[in-house]
Amino acid sequence: MSPEEIANTARGDLSGFEATQHLITDHQVKVEGESATCQAHVRAIHFLPNEDGDSIFEMGGYYTVHLIRDQCDWKIQRWKFRILWSSGNQDLFKLARATL
Repeated sequence: MSPEEIANTARGDLSGFEATQHLITDHQVKVEGESATCQAHVRAIHFLPNEDGDSIFEMGGYYTVHLIRDQCDWKIQRWKFRILWSSGNQDLFKLARATL
C-alpha cells in the first residue's frame, strides 16, 4: 500500500470504532543500500459496543513494510498486514463503517 492508501484505509476502517489498539512488537529491519524491509508482529484490537454481538474483534499477524531512503528520511513504499488469526465479532468493521 502507498502512504496515501494507508492513511485513507485507516480513516475509513478505523474512524467508526469507539476504541482501537494496535500492539506492534519485535521489529526486524534489513537495510540494503537505499531500501529496507521491516517486519513486526501485530495484535490489533477493535472495540465497538453494539446490539448485534460481541463488542470486540481482534486480529494477529505481522506487518511487512518496504521503505526507500529519501535524502535523510525513510519513506514507506509498501505496507502489508498478513493476518494469521482472528477472534470475536467479524462484522464489527461493517458496523463501524455504518456509524460514519
